[in-house]
Amino acid sequence: ADCARLQAELDLARAALGQAVAEEGRSSAPPSAHYMEAVDDHDAREVAKPVTNKASSSSSSAAAVPAVASSQPSPGRVMVVINCANVGFDSNHQRGGGVGGQQRFDWEAVRQAFRFYDDLHVTAQGVCKKRTADLTPVPADLKSRVVICPPVDDEGDIDDLYTIRVAMCYGCQFVDNDNYRDWKRDIDKGSQEVRAWLQGDGAKLKVTFIFDANGRFVPSVYPPAVASRPALGNVGKAKTR
Repeated sequence: ADCARLQAELDLARAALGQAVAEEGRSSAPPSAHYMEAVDDHDAREVAKPVTNKASSSSSSAAAVPAVASSQPSPGRVMVVINCANVGFDSNHQRGGGVGGQQRFDWEAVRQAFRFYDDLHVTAQGVCKKRTADLTPVPADLKSRVVICPPVDDEGDIDDLYTIRVAMCYGCQFVDNDNYRDWKRDIDKGSQEVRAWLQGDGAKLKVTFIFDANGRFVPSVYPPAVASRPALGNVGKAKTR
């Protein structure tokens, strides 16, 4: 019942986001250039190749950033959930970004995580905290794939909870570098159901990640449907100089 209710909430949120995108039309421009080039969609064995970041221009058009695939899962397709705030902030921290010790959120890093899974034909959807989306609005090409969490007064990590809940509903991997220690141990945080799942099935589905020196998204574990493909041993490897 909880999964059905959560799925209904997610569907309503996606519908609202889709309507907002339609009303905006083509007024939104992409925020930055890519870290990597997209690969041929017909070859799931290759990943995006890193390219040198170019300065963004005010004249950039929506065509400069190819739209990523839909987050609506097809029958039989593998799902993965991405904690957008964790990916967007942590990528900048790993590269030594930020001014005066302050972390800066980067939607381009989130976009690279989506593209990584798109290249493997894995359906990805993102979960984002409302405050993060208010301060750094979701780019037009990601709006249909990112669900904004409702604000909850006494829960600062509501995006963590929804990341967990969506992964529980789909029985899928979830991407986040947070160890979730408080969600596993604190009886005042979450529910027994969440704690039991994180210490059981969830422990096997948790995926951590890094962004390598070339800005490439590299997860700790590949999706189960593609983990056995020999060619994927080269996925995420740095380009030989």
